[in-house]
Amino acid sequence: MPPQASTVDVSNFNRGLAGFVDKLGLPANVVFKKECGELLKTLIKLTPPSNAAASRARIARVASTKFDAASQADYIDSRLSPGGVRWTRHTRAFLYGVAKELDWRNETDVRKIAALSKQLRPTGRRILDFVHPRKRQRVALSQRVFLQAGMLAQTIKYMQRHVGRLKAGWLASWDRLAPTGGNQPPAWVTRHKMGARGYFIDGLGIKGHPTFTIANTAAGANGKKNNMDWVVRKALDLRAGAMRTNLALFMRGKKNLSDYAR
Repeated sequence: MPPQASTVDVSNFNRGLAGFVDKLGLPANVVFKKECGELLKTLIKLTPPSNAAASRARIARVASTKFDAASQADYIDSRLSPGGVRWTRHTRAFLYGVAKELDWRNETDVRKIAALSKQLRPTGRRILDFVHPRKRQRVALSQRVFLQAGMLAQTIKYMQRHVGRLKAGWLASWDRLAPTGGNQPPAWVTRHKMGARGYFIDGLGIKGHPTFTIANTAAGANGKKNNMDWVVRKALDLRAGAMRTNLALFMRGKKNLSDYAR
């Protein structure tokens, strides 16, 4: 049930499944479908990010430390200084410039800019004196990638639209398991269901030994940053604990067995 690349212990989860089958006499395929659906909801909940608004704000904040955006008043000077700098604008305080290799003002493909963002580190400007220092004006050289006016805002919006795609990788099996009840995923996740990067292997029809494999192959699912192995382990542990609690409640008559897997 965890992603294919993960190596996690599923024994507690499987014991919980077996308890429902052996002690309550429920059909194995019914139990597997119900509990895998609950596991699916837990996986989605634990997978980052936890807050869409905070994630979008962070994207905008980090992008502004990697890129500079030209204003409408800036101009493109095709000439290069002897040091390989293109001058972009000036004020009484500064002459602004950017190194040729950082000048991306001719790039209009937000996908290329977003891909570049993943390779960049936050940086700022270098403030230098002229070779012959001036009384008021200094040189400000951008260390960030320089974009034409409006492209930074477009790129940020493009990246923000992807918030929730990592969670949505689990949705590939959503329609097959059709989980009901509470803890349904939010709209900012379900909007990515079409084209979700994930898959499932449906073995629920195997008599006596049903199985169901859930996999998330979204970008970032295998990276260390999102710690998806921990997400899978934690989700399995939580569901195993919930099954133990529910099994005890069913056996004591505190819950109605006829309500199970509705």
